[in-house]
Amino acid sequence: MRGSGLVALTLADVEAKPGGIRHSKTDQEHRGQVVAVAHGTHAATDPIAAIAAWLMIRGDQPGALFTRVWSSRISDQPLGNHVVARMLRQRAVAAGLDGTRITAHSRRAGHATEAAGAGVPLHQIAAQTRHRDLTVVVNRYIRPLVALATTSSKDLGL
Repeated sequence: MRGSGLVALTLADVEAKPGGIRHSKTDQEHRGQVVAVAHGTHAATDPIAAIAAWLMIRGDQPGALFTRVWSSRISDQPLGNHVVARMLRQRAVAAGLDGTRITAHSRRAGHATEAAGAGVPLHQIAAQTRHRDLTVVVNRYIRPLVALATTSSKDLGL
């Protein structure tokens, strides 16, 4: 998801199945789009388990899904888009990666790149990232090394 869509989520936007969002940059009429999120294979990186754990802390009061935390107090104030990017950079650095390379598109590009590397067809990647134009997915979201590794030209016997 785009950062703006992520921080705009409210508790009412999330359903056990399927997960949903109110709107996105491509949903200007606010009709809503459904974004499915599957369980992860590892407990530490399972997005469904992470949301469940956060909701145990956050509680079930209406409002922003992701809120600010000051010391040990949970606020009802939604996170800002810049906070999400900063948190992602901090996690990258903690994992030993170069956090300066994390941008606003890193979440979506990372998903698209990993999916392409795993052999997921482009139309499925575009459906998940909600891109209408496959060339945008290939040219802007799938990182060049993965695009080279998954190119069909390697199968042409050249």
